[in-house]
Amino acid sequence: MIIDTENLDTLTLPEMAMLLLLYDKRTDNSKTVLEVKDVDILKLLDKLQDKGYITSTIYATDFDYQPPYSRTCWSLLQKGKQAIADNLVKDKKITKIVSNKALVARCDALAQKLMLIYPEGTKPGTSLKWRGNIDVVSDKLQKHIKAGHDFTDEEAIEATKEYVGNFNGMYTTMRVLPYFISKNLLKGGEVEKTRDFLSYIEDLRTSSRRAVSKNWENELK
Repeated sequence: MIIDTENLDTLTLPEMAMLLLLYDKRTDNSKTVLEVKDVDILKLLDKLQDKGYITSTIYATDFDYQPPYSRTCWSLLQKGKQAIADNLVKDKKITKIVSNKALVARCDALAQKLMLIYPEGTKPGTSLKWRGNIDVVSDKLQKHIKAGHDFTDEEAIEATKEYVGNFNGMYTTMRVLPYFISKNLLKGGEVEKTRDFLSYIEDLRTSSRRAVSKNWENELK
């Protein structure tokens, strides 16, 4: 797997590398050699713990007759696992894509329209904003289009309205806007993407095709 260095957000590359090492150690047969220059490993671990990505447990060693008499075990929290999923590129061949100004402008404008469909404020029990922010939402829309999942602005708006409307104001289990558009999930060491946004667009297209077909049937009668 390859780290997407353009999407690290608040993480540094050494921090991301450390999260990957901690994740890899879940496998009994994994052996990892770490060579880091100009990086204070303990300070790095402490910083990741302060950010809520990992946790530490101190336990006594079997060799109590000589120091050190304890060891610290570091392990990933759910936030750390999600950070790995959000910042890994599954494909081995990475093609550098130059951002198209017209595409960026279109997705920036569309992102603002989608954000207005969502409620304001923060999702209860989390620190996530319902609407996210324009840069993240626009970037996710651009990635869909670059991956070949094209759609009109109208389809994106209707799909988002349909999704939010289905909850009838009871938003407890609703995904925040950025996660509705796309979210990486780490399952069994593999990264899977959610397809809520694309699925709703396809459902709208299917409904439209059925309506057109029904109209033709009625005209032929």
